[in-house]
Amino acid sequence: MKNTSNKTILCICKLIEFDFCSDTAKDLQLTMSALTEEQRKKAAAGQAQELRERVKKYLNAARAGDVKALKDIVREDGGDKKGETAFMSNKEATGKNCLHFAAAMGRAEACEYILKIAPKIVGEKDSAGNTALHMACRGGHLSVAQILVKAGAKADAKN
Repeated sequence: MKNTSNKTILCICKLIEFDFCSDTAKDLQLTMSALTEEQRKKAAAGQAQELRERVKKYLNAARAGDVKALKDIVREDGGDKKGETAFMSNKEATGKNCLHFAAAMGRAEACEYILKIAPKIVGEKDSAGNTALHMACRGGHLSVAQILVKAGAKADAKN
């Protein structure tokens, strides 16, 4: 358990009702070694559920075109730099990210915000090879397609 984050430790401590008051590495390791396998599994399941909820927040805000919610989530996650990582990594099972969802629904303002924070996301493909531009075109969202091309989306990308 050498690479266990403090967040994971806190989650585990809450599950076993352990009073977390020390932040030394030695105490953290002692805490981890005292856990049973069942407690470790519960902690991992709790962390997985937390991650699913976080991904859902990002994707639903993008799908709805809720730029205010996207800004709030990015701020909660630590600002624009961490928001870039979050936009790039928060994907659903088929690999669609926030930009895919916003583009598919024709949410121009949301696409612009996502691209401002994470410009590299424009070329990301889902598991079927679709980019956000494919999604915008499929939905007939010309203004979104124009935003994506201006941001560097390749009009000749194959899916």
